[in-house]
Amino acid sequence: MKDLLYTFEKDLDYHKYFKQENICFLDIETTGFSRNKNIIYLIGIQYYNQSINNWSIRQLFAESINEEKEILLKFIELLSDFDKIITFNGDAFDLPFINSRLEILDIPYVLDKARSFDLYKIIKNNNAFLGLNSLKLESLEEYLGLYRKDLYSGKDCIGFYFDYINSLNKESLEKIIQHNYDDLYYMIDILKILDIIKDKKSFYIPHNGENLNIFIESIKILDDKLIACGIFPNPLDNEIIHYDMNFFFSLDINKRFKLSIDCSLGLISPTEKGYYIDKKNLVLAMDIIDNTKHNLPSRFLLLKVENDYCIENIKNLIKVISKEILRQYLV
Repeated sequence: MKDLLYTFEKDLDYHKYFKQENICFLDIETTGFSRNKNIIYLIGIQYYNQSINNWSIRQLFAESINEEKEILLKFIELLSDFDKIITFNGDAFDLPFINSRLEILDIPYVLDKARSFDLYKIIKNNNAFLGLNSLKLESLEEYLGLYRKDLYSGKDCIGFYFDYINSLNKESLEKIIQHNYDDLYYMIDILKILDIIKDKKSFYIPHNGENLNIFIESIKILDDKLIACGIFPNPLDNEIIHYDMNFFFSLDINKRFKLSIDCSLGLISPTEKGYYIDKKNLVLAMDIIDNTKHNLPSRFLLLKVENDYCIENIKNLIKVISKEILRQYLV
């Protein structure tokens, strides 16, 4: 077994995202997708090394297929220092693969899913706000302004691994190690997507001389209604339930709001369909300017074009309705 250690500098305060938790980033390399037939030949973890006040990458590499158990046992030993395991698609691949191999190799240990923080799952669940056309790691890195030359895929590395264990070709080993290293190294930067998600889901409204921070947890269109739910940081003695001709708004004592408003689906260009609100049909006056590139009459407010939500329009819609509700109920 090779136990490789690298250190490097990275300008990121991870406590911004994880408070007082000790975290590590995890990425594994396997000889295939079958948990029963294939093995894990490389486990890479990345963490902030308190002893040197710098970031480290530790790579446990099986120099033969018989060393899989050895690298798994060492990995378990290293995990005792960490509260949270950060991955990219780890809930679907890395963690269940590791747990299957632990069971097959009769190692009495289970990776608790509660320790997992899967960046892919978070991004997928919030893609209504991000509007990404692809959730592949390469596409996400480009969205964040990260550009790297990843010459080889995980599939390529399988061939490199068998070449190495059969011929001890150092070049094949270096390619594997570099691929895994790069995936881990850039995973730190992907944490910045959490700031972007938070910004896209938040906005402020003025009330009684202060700015209230509204946070949208989810948006969807169901049965020709836009439904938005989230957190409204305003202490209430009573719940607010407001019915209007075209919308419903509720705000409970736990500071959670729900907005449901009628919308329509139609052609907005010769090739595109979109959901929109006709402001002239609303009792509530709305002076909201459409922020999209589509040149529609001013009476229409776009909410969604094909698969992409018009986030700024939706935020402004919630803002206008929230201000009116506050005016009526919280004078």
